Amino acid sequence: MQASPIFSYAGREKKDCRKVVRMIAQAQCNETSYHREKASIRARCGPRLGQIWDNCTKGSPAAQEADTGEVKASMAWYHTLQRWYWKVRKPVTLGVRVIVTDKQKGVLLIRHTYVRGWYLPGGGVSRGESFAAAARRELQEECGLLAEEIKLCHLFYSEREGKRDHIALFHATGGRIDRKRARDDGEVAEMQFFPWDQLPDDLSPATHRRLEEFRCKAFREDRW
Repeated sequence: MQASPIFSYAGREKKDCRKVVRMIAQAQCNETSYHREKASIRARCGPRLGQIWDNCTKGSPAAQEADTGEVKASMAWYHTLQRWYWKVRKPVTLGVRVIVTDKQKGVLLIRHTYVRGWYLPGGGVSRGESFAAAARRELQEECGLLAEEIKLCHLFYSEREGKRDHIALFHATGGRIDRKRARDDGEVAEMQFFPWDQLPDDLSPATHRRLEEFRCKAFREDRW
């Protein structure tokens, strides 16, 4: 098995990397707590550990110039760590997913750098944030989209990744995509509108179910 890029540092920095790993594992890490925990590490341990965090998770400008394969490997490592934590601690989390439609283009899907397949845009809900506000924020961060109209479709529950996840599904229309507004943190590899009759073969099973239910205008399941 190839070693993760996080452990490619030598000497004391390797120990610091392990310290970062422990901090992540002790935190209630989900997709939205990522930036909050990074800021906390900077405050507690100084800028050097914060820089190592950037290098490990590929969030810094310098890291964006790194080899694409290493970026993907680092994001995959972080995602694996998240899932390990969820299975051990089983935290209660809140999340959102958004079905973005366009009359001419179809439905908007994204592909991540750390997992295979196409998914709906979305992510976690931050503390003090409503579901709708989180949906709008995730659309802007992942896709650069400021949606004109957004409506709640259904509420779901999932334990598939170990965490006890409550998911709000929204439908968004209108607005204009400007990738300059999106957050360039190495998570989204590609985004694309697909015609409804030409959806990708590697669509995730849950995404496929939600789109079928959306087209039938009937959400019969509460499990994601």
